[in-house]
Amino acid sequence: MKKGIVIGLIVSAVFCFILAVAVSVIGTQLDEAKIQREDLKVELARTKDQADSLRYERDSLKTSQEFTQVERESLEKKVGDQLKAIEQLKAELDRVRNSHSSSNAAASSINSNLVQERQD
Repeated sequence: MKKGIVIGLIVSAVFCFILAVAVSVIGTQLDEAKIQREDLKVELARTKDQADSLRYERDSLKTSQEFTQVERESLEKKVGDQLKAIEQLKAELDRVRNSHSSSNAAASSINSNLVQERQD
């Protein structure tokens, strides 16, 4: 009977040791899972910050692009207005040149008539 009790105690001790090792392993795995979870939370927060930063940058670039588009349209209008003004100035210059050549031709004609009258 003493032998049966000793064997029972040994078997109980082995089961307790196995149970202690199993609880220890499970506890270690649980701690590792908690650490990994915290790391993932930190990584998620960083990712959210990066996403917010990228959204802000996108909005900033969009605003800048809209401003550039407005500025471009304004410059195109100015260029168009300047081209119209240049065309008008060219037309006016041609009119002045034509009227100047007409008046020069008339003056030449008058001068030649005067010269002929003097010679006569």
